[in-house]
Amino acid sequence: LPTIDPDSDARGRKLLEDLGIERRRYIVLHPGAGNTRKQWPARQWRDLVDRLQQVEPDLRIVLTGHGDSDSAAIDEIRAGDASLISACNRTALGELRYLLGSAALVVGVDSLAVHLAAAADVPCIAIMAATSDPAHWRPLGSRVRALTNALPCAPCFRSDGCGSMGCVRGVTADEVAQAAVELFDSMRR
Repeated sequence: LPTIDPDSDARGRKLLEDLGIERRRYIVLHPGAGNTRKQWPARQWRDLVDRLQQVEPDLRIVLTGHGDSDSAAIDEIRAGDASLISACNRTALGELRYLLGSAALVVGVDSLAVHLAAAADVPCIAIMAATSDPAHWRPLGSRVRALTNALPCAPCFRSDGCGSMGCVRGVTADEVAQAAVELFDSMRR
């Protein structure tokens, strides 16, 4: 990736300050995807939040996204939990890159956010749909975990997926939390 331009860098630092968080002291959750079929249900994000808060209680959790759909999903995930920070609709691409690149961990569905985090060598977990081959389209990097629910129909190569999208929705919060534990353990070695 090209370096982040100085203006975006300054705006990114200012955003962290405004959000009251420090570099490497937060986890980013990015629930949105360009294709709603690739999205993970809000209740599973909420379950993941609970598990991450147990695993890494000192790290803050920041939710990112853009647009009305992501904003509604983030509101549902936050559901009155004041400890969760929303940065939804607060970042242009440069600031998003800064925010992702300064995180301790990024978790998201298959979206630009997880690919940007992986490219910046930030530990990340991508919850992948099997509409294409996750082994081929996963974010690239040594500190990436790509998770999908292995089904007999996967990969299906159906651009619209199917009604159940069990490949994404069947990934559990426990599996994602376990991947996070493994990534954090590997960083401590």
